[in-house]
Amino acid sequence: MKNKNTAPRKEHTHTKILIICEGSEEEEFIVKLNSLKKWKETFDVSVYNAEGNGNLYSKYEYWRGIKIYNAIVILCDTENPPFKQFEILKGMIEAYISRNKKSTRWDEIIFYGNPATMQIVLSNFDDHTLDTNNKSANSKLINSFSGNKEEYEARKKQRHSLLGKITEDTYSQMKKNLRKVSQGKNYTLNGATNILNLFDGLEGNVPSWPNSIIF
Repeated sequence: MKNKNTAPRKEHTHTKILIICEGSEEEEFIVKLNSLKKWKETFDVSVYNAEGNGNLYSKYEYWRGIKIYNAIVILCDTENPPFKQFEILKGMIEAYISRNKKSTRWDEIIFYGNPATMQIVLSNFDDHTLDTNNKSANSKLINSFSGNKEEYEARKKQRHSLLGKITEDTYSQMKKNLRKVSQGKNYTLNGATNILNLFDGLEGNVPSWPNSIIF
């Protein structure tokens, strides 16, 4: 017999979100941020490493076809001008949106860092703007935060040393620093990113998110 004094159990519906990352730096960065528990509890965030910019669209299309995630987004570099690979990806996503007759914008699906997502990572510690996505050129700055001595080549140990410095406090500082740079669709500006839109959505600050990207 059911106990009348027992409160009914509340059922929570989780929204499954997949973030397809260009490479290991992006993948491990998102995993680290997710571990901080700053994002809405009802968002079940998974990460997939596409292992290269050229694989991002095919992986997006593949996971869309599987239909186990409610929403799928992409995180990648713009790289340096003329942004050829990024613009190819942008065009493919726009074509996909058009075929599915959605009003979604490309910048609601593709989240980027110009010239590299390392710009976003380093915003946890400083508001410095990177001039290039070249790892060797950025090595001294990266090492000043990670404590590594050898030239930065994005090896696993080096990545973990840097990401290990990220905390709840640096997350808040990152968001403040990112608000100082260009946001939205203008990805050609040095230092530009639209990643705050993703973070605001994941934190639950945008009530309608991610409804616009659920196909």
